[in-house]
Amino acid sequence: MNWETNHIFVYGSLMGTIQSRVAQTLHANASFLGEGLVQGTLYDLGHYPGLIIEEVDSWVKGHVFFMPDPQQLIPFLDYYEDLNLEQPELSEYRREVISVQLAGKTLDCWAYVYNLPPHKLKTIPDGDYLTYLSNNTSHRDFLNSMRAN
Repeated sequence: MNWETNHIFVYGSLMGTIQSRVAQTLHANASFLGEGLVQGTLYDLGHYPGLIIEEVDSWVKGHVFFMPDPQQLIPFLDYYEDLNLEQPELSEYRREVISVQLAGKTLDCWAYVYNLPPHKLKTIPDGDYLTYLSNNTSHRDFLNSMRAN
């Protein structure tokens, strides 16, 4: 596999303040670089968000991490995101390299992008999942079910 970058942009259940087991594994094996922005739309998929990269007048906030060993961490995250690497068109997400704005610079980062049509999905205001999470019981309950003990 071609490891194009050691950076990852996360915008939902893997963000730095989330305390799930999977998020804590990412945080323990990568260095937080800061808040990044990508041009696109963030959707509510029921219990978690989905990002679609598109040229629109909206931006999605997320966290950027540096992974010293993406060959170890990415397969773990692919499993969490339920990627079907043999038939990617069947997966809810696809992993791709996107351009992220971080501290006035553009950085190439891996991201898990929503892979299905967003028809009839509710958008998350301001592309800010952490604010949305604080006001959404369904999302909080889902994340609490995955909390680290």
